[in-house]
Amino acid sequence: MSVIGSMVERLSSGPRAFIARVASRRKLAVEGETYERLLELKRGTSSSGVPDGVERDPLLPSPTGVEGRGRYVHGWLLWLGIASVACLPPLGVPTLLALAVAGLFVLCWIATNIALKSLVCSFIYLALEIFFREIGSRNTYKVPPEGQPCLFVCAPHANQFLDPFVVMMALGRQDIHFLTAAASMRKWYVRYIANLLGVIPVERPQDGTVQGTGRVTPSPDDRSVLLGLGTRFRTELKPGDTLSWAAEGGYTAGCTKGVVAEVLSDEAVRLKAMTRPPGQAGMWAGGAEMTRSVLSGMAEGDAFKITPHIDQASMFSAVTSVLAAGQSVGIFPEGGSHDRTSLLPLKAGMAVMALGTMAAHPGLQLKLVPIGLHYFSGHKFRSRVFLDIGEPLDVPPELLDLYRQDGESKRRATNALMRVIETALAAVTVSAPDFDTLQFFWTLRRLIKTGSGVMSISQQVEFARRFAAAHEKLVAQEAAREEQEEDAEAGKPHASSQTDEVARLKQMSAEYNATLKSFGLRDYQVVRVMSHMGRGRAASLLALRTVMLVVFVVCIAPMAVLGLPLFIPRWYATRRARLAVASSSVKLEGKDVLATWKVLIAVVLIPLMWIGYTATVCVFGATWGLSSPWDYEACLLFFFFSPFVFYGAVLAGDHMTLVVRSLAPLATVILYPDARWALVEQRRCLMQAMQALVDEHGWLEPDSRLGDAAAGSACGSFSHPGSVPSSGYASST
Repeated sequence: MSVIGSMVERLSSGPRAFIARVASRRKLAVEGETYERLLELKRGTSSSGVPDGVERDPLLPSPTGVEGRGRYVHGWLLWLGIASVACLPPLGVPTLLALAVAGLFVLCWIATNIALKSLVCSFIYLALEIFFREIGSRNTYKVPPEGQPCLFVCAPHANQFLDPFVVMMALGRQDIHFLTAAASMRKWYVRYIANLLGVIPVERPQDGTVQGTGRVTPSPDDRSVLLGLGTRFRTELKPGDTLSWAAEGGYTAGCTKGVVAEVLSDEAVRLKAMTRPPGQAGMWAGGAEMTRSVLSGMAEGDAFKITPHIDQASMFSAVTSVLAAGQSVGIFPEGGSHDRTSLLPLKAGMAVMALGTMAAHPGLQLKLVPIGLHYFSGHKFRSRVFLDIGEPLDVPPELLDLYRQDGESKRRATNALMRVIETALAAVTVSAPDFDTLQFFWTLRRLIKTGSGVMSISQQVEFARRFAAAHEKLVAQEAAREEQEEDAEAGKPHASSQTDEVARLKQMSAEYNATLKSFGLRDYQVVRVMSHMGRGRAASLLALRTVMLVVFVVCIAPMAVLGLPLFIPRWYATRRARLAVASSSVKLEGKDVLATWKVLIAVVLIPLMWIGYTATVCVFGATWGLSSPWDYEACLLFFFFSPFVFYGAVLAGDHMTLVVRSLAPLATVILYPDARWALVEQRRCLMQAMQALVDEHGWLEPDSRLGDAAAGSACGSFSHPGSVPSSGYASST
């Protein structure tokens, strides 16, 4: 009876009380005050990792991306769009006009329900999916969810403006505020997109470097003083600025830098923290007399540049506000994009950001996430990119306590955290001193593999990274050993070292790759075709694939003709690359800007081409006198289905490329049988030598070592052209 009485009492309260209870529950859910939230309030923290004493910046988007809206609104706009298409044409309204009205309703619905940032990101993601054939990632499950403040440390910065979007696309987070050079944001189109994405501008000192007036020369009496000839130090310099000068020859050849400590006069300045190239060490070590003798022939002095000191307090404050609000920050600690095979020196700003934010907001659950970007010919269309995500790191509490002490303790804490971050980045990146060494690592990865089947992109990167780390360690150990031996036995000849063995294998690898390039081959084709296929089967496959190539060309040719304007982005990107190399001291060929400008120009040019070709079809349809309704249908069919046809042509082009690549090994088997077996023998010898190197120095972990792939006869014993060596060619791709 008590149960029935309770039900009657609830019903008797009336619908108004029921609605009030539902409304209160909805409000409770919207505000997040659930049972779990109450537990978090007791603990003093929330699931977002933000302490309860920290207020969110109202200008920042919500960490969940919902921005206070839990559902789509104004669905009647979509209903009106459908009604326009269904009702207007029977009333005599032209079909195109009816579609335009419907499109207007749809655009209004999109504007009221989808953030502009999401639209821009989705559009650029689509462009990236078309430009790159594959975008892979590993350990994405380690990425903290949105709402958890994170500092994403990404390297190397090899693709200028595309790298941030590649990172956001792979991580699945749109709350990342990337640090971007303020010089780039001075372009109006870059500034518009950057502001839309919540980018944090950074004024880089090198972007403000200017040529100084007059010439400078070191003082022969005081090594910390720089003398000027026709200079205006009082008006052009201030303490903290950096001076750099380079002589035309002699002991001062190279570039010397110094930080201004005090401006003495218009023609004298005192420097601190001076760095000199190796060629200058002799002059400064020789004392004042030697310095005077050297400077006697340098009366004209050297031209110099001024790099201003910039206060980054506003930038660090913006980073702290973003992280304290539960958002994330992305940074490329190298300071700029480049196309080198090794990382540039990392800037200490990322450690200052992490420690400064934690010191200002105790209890903030900040995570440092290292991310390695690996591009496989990333400047080319339909290339590949892979992201290796490292283990999220916490800021050690002892470093935070040390940072709060200021002075030298703050510097030591920053340096210690930098070493932690550098170690984490080294675990997800592949660095090599030069391009030849990097090629050696990739050749080593191709020849030394485990298991059967094709290696995934993550396995390829992991193997190359492991080899690079082992090679770097070997070189360092060998250098230390040689230094010890020189100290112990000066002047005595040394036996062949391990680095000599590595150098010999590098030479063998370079010769093998050069042979492959001369025949237009790839390594996997030597394994699958050259060492297994007879001349009869090669001839039949060559004929078949030649026919396939002709079919592909016939089918793709119309789309290729329509796509001729797309050579404009390639031409413009090449021009921008030359300008970038000329204005940079770290770029080699400017490959890091090629893909960026190709995509930026293409995302503007392709829609214009689409609209222009559609208008052309409409004009020709009316000119040719197509009967109704085909005069309009031709326009509509082209407008709606041509994007799918063009994308199909891109995919068909990928297959055609594979067919073209398969012709070279087939022709080699038929036309050059002797060279064929010589190439197979060359690969076998190289594989055995590399396997011996890996086994001897333990460059692979015990559980991933190659089993019997290196088994077989010694080099030189392979003589019968009709036999197939049993050293694992089928699985070594």
